[in-house]
Amino acid sequence: MGDDEVHGEFRPPAVTRSQRVLPIAGVGRCRVTPEHLVLSGFRASMWHAWLLVFVILALALGIALAVRATVAPDIDLGKVASAFAVMGMVSLLSVRARATRRPLELAIPWRCVQRIELHAGVLRIDVSGHKPSGGAFFGPQGEAVLAREVLIGPIAARELARGV
Repeated sequence: MGDDEVHGEFRPPAVTRSQRVLPIAGVGRCRVTPEHLVLSGFRASMWHAWLLVFVILALALGIALAVRATVAPDIDLGKVASAFAVMGMVSLLSVRARATRRPLELAIPWRCVQRIELHAGVLRIDVSGHKPSGGAFFGPQGEAVLAREVLIGPIAARELARGV
């Protein structure tokens, strides 16, 4: 690892409550240049997570119809469907986006990098005013605090230059 790059893995969550997620996943790196923060990894895909939810809901409906036809003809299918929908959403929360085989490199201007925060060993890089915008979730190899310091240097320099 050079002084200007950090290797690790992009780990986007399947679902977030607060913001969009950058479409990058898998093994990659964050590289610091004077003009950009360059994120290199693979394009993320969520189709498998939504497929899982669809399969769970289809199985649930099939089971509910079978139970209604054989054991309990007075069962309320709406309540059963609602319960299984909740189970499907809970299962979606436990699934992460997968990396595809398509490489992806995002050169994000430093003015668009809003912050880099460390949470439980994962760096959350917030980007706005850039296409795409959202958050990147990066698990660096080695010491996460040192990785954050490497990446946050240009942001700190920008803030000092502005007098913040």
